[in-house]
Amino acid sequence: MFSEPQFSSVSAILSIPIFPISSKSTSLSSTASHARTSTITLNSYLRSDVPPSLPPPPPPSPPPQSNITENYFQQQPQYRQMKIGKYFLEKTIGKGNFAVVKLATHCDTQQKVFNSILIDDLNPGDHKKLEREIAVMKSLIHPYIIRLYEVMESKNLIYLVTEYAANGELLDLLIREKRLSEPKAKEKFRQLVLAVEYIHSKNIVHRDLKAENLLLDSQGNIKVADFGFANVFYPDSKLQTFCGSPPYAAPELYQCLPYSPEKVDIWSLGVLLYVFVCGHLPFDSNNLADLRKRVLSGNYRLPFYLSSDCNSLISHMLTVDPNQRYTINDIKKHSWFTSHDSDVSDLTCQTQLVPNCQLTNAILDHAESLGYNRAQILKSVNGNSYDSDAAIWHLLLEKFQQACQIDNSHIPFESVLPDDMNNSDMARRSTAPLIFHENNTELIYSAPDT
Repeated sequence: MFSEPQFSSVSAILSIPIFPISSKSTSLSSTASHARTSTITLNSYLRSDVPPSLPPPPPPSPPPQSNITENYFQQQPQYRQMKIGKYFLEKTIGKGNFAVVKLATHCDTQQKVFNSILIDDLNPGDHKKLEREIAVMKSLIHPYIIRLYEVMESKNLIYLVTEYAANGELLDLLIREKRLSEPKAKEKFRQLVLAVEYIHSKNIVHRDLKAENLLLDSQGNIKVADFGFANVFYPDSKLQTFCGSPPYAAPELYQCLPYSPEKVDIWSLGVLLYVFVCGHLPFDSNNLADLRKRVLSGNYRLPFYLSSDCNSLISHMLTVDPNQRYTINDIKKHSWFTSHDSDVSDLTCQTQLVPNCQLTNAILDHAESLGYNRAQILKSVNGNSYDSDAAIWHLLLEKFQQACQIDNSHIPFESVLPDDMNNSDMARRSTAPLIFHENNTELIYSAPDT
């Protein structure tokens, strides 16, 4: 299904057997360490009284071979480094139920990436969910969405190599600044809306939009991540899988009613805009039953310092009746969204741009100088093969564009690719979503068919 990574052992590089990752937390996320089931509120970590970190303790003695887990990576001497495929693995960014996310460096281009190491020994439901997440990520090519570069598979593990977001989570920015000014919030929100518009244009719903799943690149641009709850849908259809993060979940999810896929993402956008400009959640409780009542009431407090236009947009997105709730087009036409007090150059549904011929040849020439085959790169890119040859193309394209700031022609990336690449196989699959129960503060796993 995927290409098999090569494990190298050279001077100062450690080649070790890979062991299945133990299940210690609650997320299948390929880029984020936060659990999707969390009911922890932003109020609990948007604070300034966090004590400074203590210095790390002395490294423990290496464990015996039989006790190695994912902590093995951190217990190796510093002069040793593990290489998987074309990537040197570095520090751990986050851990999930089935995954460890590590920072990595491409050995040829020296670019940073995220490398998610996922256990392949999953039950059928979780394996289908992972396959769908990968298929969704392959189909999304947008400047405000985390890009999938390469997929590798070994005997027990799957490796997802994705775009690096140098500035971490948007949540960290909110913690530092308490809340965003309206111009700054507008800049981030516009990028987020463009990303969601693009996702919906592909008949995909995210269903887990929250601050923890929004990353920031080196320029501070939004990067939507974590498509573990994403699903495909037919136009004008309803879904019945009730999943997501409770503080961001729409009322119809709490009511267990068939719902419009786009409208549940719109509600989450409303919660996010509120969080951007207020620094805390509009609906907040550590008790799920109480949180449900608050969401269904639709009552929340708007601070005095918000502009009337900002208040208006939030209220139109946080409308309990989904039929009265704003659409993406309504949001883009709203006066707060269209006012020109932040720097956003394009308010259209952007896709990845095609490099011009000069840049294309420069990328291929440079790849050849690194030992890659020109024809194989083109074959991999056009054939939708997420292997090392396609990865070097996308990494070098990103590197050249950042270095030269080249203004390429506005041609959708998909337009130069074969039809079979544009119509990727994204079969509807069942998930193991979270079911909301009124009399329980925890979320219970279930697996309905939709």
